[in-house]
Amino acid sequence: MNVNAPQYVPIKLMNNVYDAQLGSEHCIILKTDGSVWGFGSNTYGQLGVNNDFIYKEQPIKILDNMQDIFTGETSSFAIDENDILYRWGSNYGNAVGIKETEIQDIPIKYVKDAKSVNSHWGFNLILKQDNTLWIYGDSEFEKFGYTCYPTGINFTNFPYKICDDVNCVSEWNTDQNHKTLILKNNGDLFEFELIEGKQRHTPQYKIEKINSNIKLSIIENNKKPKKFSDVSDQTEEMQTAINALFKAGIVEGTGETEFSPDKPITRAEIAALLLWISAKTDIEDNGGFTDVTEDKWYYHTAGTSKKHGIVLGFEDNTFRGDEPVSKLQMVSLTSRVLRNESVFVDEEVNSKAYANIPDWAVEDIALAEQEGLISAEKDLISLNEDMTRGEAAVILYRLYNKI
Repeated sequence: MNVNAPQYVPIKLMNNVYDAQLGSEHCIILKTDGSVWGFGSNTYGQLGVNNDFIYKEQPIKILDNMQDIFTGETSSFAIDENDILYRWGSNYGNAVGIKETEIQDIPIKYVKDAKSVNSHWGFNLILKQDNTLWIYGDSEFEKFGYTCYPTGINFTNFPYKICDDVNCVSEWNTDQNHKTLILKNNGDLFEFELIEGKQRHTPQYKIEKINSNIKLSIIENNKKPKKFSDVSDQTEEMQTAINALFKAGIVEGTGETEFSPDKPITRAEIAALLLWISAKTDIEDNGGFTDVTEDKWYYHTAGTSKKHGIVLGFEDNTFRGDEPVSKLQMVSLTSRVLRNESVFVDEEVNSKAYANIPDWAVEDIALAEQEGLISAEKDLISLNEDMTRGEAAVILYRLYNKI
């Protein structure tokens, strides 16, 4: 599929998206696990790919462990879990004679204690956690008769505070007058405008009150703990997968601080997780499985998974939801979801001969290997063993990063 071509009907790009922000010709996506992705134009480094200024049709991962994202015209920003703001791209989007030194092609730490950012041509307005609003200007930006010192590759560069008690500011714009709306916590709405001035190191601006008694929205903080006490001896990939899927609300622990990575996982549990990752809504049906009664917690899961071609059951029309799932079954189910959900999966699978793999699973296993859901060196030799919760998390997270 050519996602660069004009689309007249909606197409799905990714699942498990928490937020998406649009620049002039690029898009930045925040997924539920805190990973940041981007696609579109990278002419000005706004996708954060080092020395690669090529248009990206397929979303690429940029950062992990972020809690918020923002975009400018040709710039991108993300705030991590410690309230540190990262920046990449350029504040001079589509400007004639842009200098190579003004492009930041990989994310860098920009400002600490950040809450949000509003990007303009040549400068950024940054709202901090204490509700103060600051201006950070670029060292080459002298259009308005000042230099607001270089942008903050570290935290020692000089910013300038505009006002206190700010709730939020308007999104980025291309207004040549650099007007921005500022909403304060008391409900007063102001218009900020940068103006020409004579002082080189002090930004010249005016703030004019234009309304009052604006109703403020209430934003709840839903951060959750991300660490389990019984996974520290597991591989780094497994720890990352478990913590990321837990943060995304896909997997749960077996206790307050336990995940039980070595415990076998059942067919019903895998079906439920795959439905959650692929955002499928439960139907009021058991799929006609003879062993799925209404008292089973997975009554709706069985019917929904069958409807979407994930878990079709056995020849005797049983679901066997309480049985441990084998690695072979798990990989096959995951491949089916990938094939159904990803617009970027290669439809041509290079099937080959596998030892001890039943015919019904050959194409699924080949797709899983081809798309990186499994490793041929490690995973293929143990496909007939039962799948554990930790091993399932690894494959599920690989799938999560593809859909």
